[in-house]
Amino acid sequence: MVAVAKIGLVLFAVVASACGATASESTGSQSLPLNCPCSTEAPELFSPNVFPSAPPMTPADETQAFSTPELQQLVSSRSASSDWRISLSVEDSHIATAVDLLMTTQLSEGFLSSLEGLGPSASIEFGDLPEFQAASVEVEESLITVNARYRFEHPVLLAAVLAHELVHHDEFNGRPEEAIALLVEIITLLELIHDEPQVLTSGTELARRQATNLLLAVFNSERLTEEAVVPGRVEAQSVYDALPYAQTSSPGLPLLEAFLTVLGIEADESTDFSREVVERVDTWQLMPAALDSNGIERLSNALRLKPIQR
Repeated sequence: MVAVAKIGLVLFAVVASACGATASESTGSQSLPLNCPCSTEAPELFSPNVFPSAPPMTPADETQAFSTPELQQLVSSRSASSDWRISLSVEDSHIATAVDLLMTTQLSEGFLSSLEGLGPSASIEFGDLPEFQAASVEVEESLITVNARYRFEHPVLLAAVLAHELVHHDEFNGRPEEAIALLVEIITLLELIHDEPQVLTSGTELARRQATNLLLAVFNSERLTEEAVVPGRVEAQSVYDALPYAQTSSPGLPLLEAFLTVLGIEADESTDFSREVVERVDTWQLMPAALDSNGIERLSNALRLKPIQR
């Protein structure tokens, strides 16, 4: 195994494209792009790493910060547990709201277990990180750091970032764990934007990066190990192989078991992060596990997705 003192979320730019079953029909103006590779009619909503015509990305600024009543309203309509506040130090109200949102999801017990596993003096805070890195976890310091660039981003987007980091619970990491962390991040984002996919259309840097992750790993891939084709490029690449980590297994945790169970995949406390586990996850399962048909339609329309004709 490879010991990693500081594990960080790297938002990648690789498109996985493999057409599976035919697209489901929508009652709206277009066919839902399910099980078939998609592009978009609105490249400005995504990363210029994937769509070169898209403008440069800039994070949300102070004018887009949420007021205290707005933060409270985000959680008030959801059923959330506040147990995490007993042992976790969070001073920033945007981060606190993001953690509250995690506690409203179907993976809430797994997230709570991971938060408790950070230790009694654990904290989550904004801090300086490389521009490409959304967040990192320092296990020995019981600290999750979110890139200060995202201080004013939507708490739903921050919640997805934290969901990813909570998969990294010890000093070991590898490509299988990173792949699952990405998928936990995505299914959390899908669930939290069910009624408001417009969170992804604000045009801020984190919104565009999260929208790009959805496009690449969900709307363009059957499995993380299938071949991928980047728009405008010839070479094929596997999303799994594009992750910059060694192909090593690492110990599992309750959050992994909870995630696999939600997808109907048999797992227990002995299940570890491995390539075999990753290959059992079909990314087309993520949308129906988090969204109903109306939610999927709202999301595909908000991102102005269109099937790729090959």
